[in-house]
Amino acid sequence: MAGMAEGGVGGPLNNPMELRAPALLIPRAPQRRAVHAAVNDYGRPDANLRGCLNDQVALREYLGECGYEDVILLQDRDATPGNTRQACREQAAKSKPGDVLGLCYSGHGSFLPDTDGDEPVDHVDECLVMADALRGGDFRAGCITDDDLASWAAFVPRGVLLFGWLDSCHSGSMARAFTPASVPMDAPRFLPPPDDELKRARGSTRGGRIFRRRISGQIITEAMPETLLSGCAPDQTSADSYIDGAWRGAFTHYMLKSLRSMPGASIASAHEQCVREIKRAGYSQTPQLEGRSANLRLPLFLRRQP
Repeated sequence: MAGMAEGGVGGPLNNPMELRAPALLIPRAPQRRAVHAAVNDYGRPDANLRGCLNDQVALREYLGECGYEDVILLQDRDATPGNTRQACREQAAKSKPGDVLGLCYSGHGSFLPDTDGDEPVDHVDECLVMADALRGGDFRAGCITDDDLASWAAFVPRGVLLFGWLDSCHSGSMARAFTPASVPMDAPRFLPPPDDELKRARGSTRGGRIFRRRISGQIITEAMPETLLSGCAPDQTSADSYIDGAWRGAFTHYMLKSLRSMPGASIASAHEQCVREIKRAGYSQTPQLEGRSANLRLPLFLRRQP
């Protein structure tokens, strides 16, 4: 062995890379992100709500328990269409296959006349009414339509589990009465569009489903990319309600209550429990759940082990 050439067994290596062990590939843990816009202050006493910021606090706490460390919160005047779109784009750009990305909204909903012909049945686009819709004189510019959300979702990488949590409503009575803030009375989270937009919507003859609610039913199975949780059926209103000593969205309150009572349950099972709870409490609204059958069987929110 003493006469063995340098570089043989037992000697120094000419190329240290030859026997180096391959690097271990550590699987990337799925990341959970969300954007939550909440609006109480619409700048008009007859339009203001009282429970949306409380919804945001409660849902943010629960998402934190489920491993959502990257959540962008937009409140009142910061919850503009521009800020919300930018936050959604930022979260989508960071997401990779296997991640979970959510858009959550608490506030008024409404509708606008369809302008691109993609709504052949009712000729209207559902919309989220953001904080500046009643401030700038242009109601449409202050809203985010389902078409806007569809455009954003198209940029979310394939393989990202996308969900929407919408505690608002897009139909209901065309008249609202102002209720003083001191009086604990439920209020619908719906704002009728201005008269000019309403006339256009009713007179429109212009005719992919993303963040749209066109069918009534507690659980709706569709080949849609996202899982959508919403506070009520298309022909109902979602309540801004006084519950347990504070203003809250009835849907958000009872959905979180159901999720916490059923750790590890599928989102469909938790939703069914929410419907039972909200009916037991005396509300007329029926929360909706829509998505692919396989996704509805998943536990969309998994709480971390203590």
